[in-house]
Amino acid sequence: VGLSVIGGALCNYHMKFYPGSNTFVTSVSAEHVAGFFAEKVMPVYNNYHPSMQPTLITKSETTKSAAIKVSVGYLDEYSKEKYGESKITLKETTQTPKSANAFSGKGAIFAFFDELPLHPRWKSLLKSSEYCFIDRSTGKRIGTLMAGGTFEETLTNEQITLFDKFLKEAKIWKFNHVFIPYWMGMHMVNGHSNKKKADEEWEIEHTERLKSNDTTLARAWRLNNPRTIEDILELAGGARFSIGRAHV
Repeated sequence: VGLSVIGGALCNYHMKFYPGSNTFVTSVSAEHVAGFFAEKVMPVYNNYHPSMQPTLITKSETTKSAAIKVSVGYLDEYSKEKYGESKITLKETTQTPKSANAFSGKGAIFAFFDELPLHPRWKSLLKSSEYCFIDRSTGKRIGTLMAGGTFEETLTNEQITLFDKFLKEAKIWKFNHVFIPYWMGMHMVNGHSNKKKADEEWEIEHTERLKSNDTTLARAWRLNNPRTIEDILELAGGARFSIGRAHV
């Protein structure tokens, strides 16, 4: 199960269990936003059991945005049945400087920023949405921002450098970040990954690719199957070896 699948499920979870709430989603392009709505958000909503599915109020899709608004029933403190309108809003945030401010001034219980480390305006996006998750009356954080991305052979050196810059500033934004290596989920025995076996296979394949005159083969292998973050950063020609890892 990929992170974006989990993100789509969590968007639906917050929409359902926090009546009257807002959830925000964005990604690295308008196409990614549209795909996330069609492939990650709506399939979860459409497969709710009829007894649990929130009532659809509106659903909209354009080339740069999408949204679903539902009515969610709940019991108040006096056990009286009430309804709240919850909404998942997806917007494109990359094309212009103004685009990155799409969520500014709005409140949210949850947000999922897909492929954030590769987002060309990630810093502006974070600055403009920082207070979406803060209760203005108390100053306390009440919402959650989840972000992530996948390494693959199509990444350019410039994108890797952008990712490195994002990691350097992660602590400033109070991000807990975790790197999931390629071997997680491989050669499973009783629910545990066999890292040693996976690493042995990794070295054999990498060595074979290094023998080729085509240097892109070894590069592609490392990007598609990273053992550590350093495996990625070294490829941009500016490796950094002191990355801390925090548990989410």
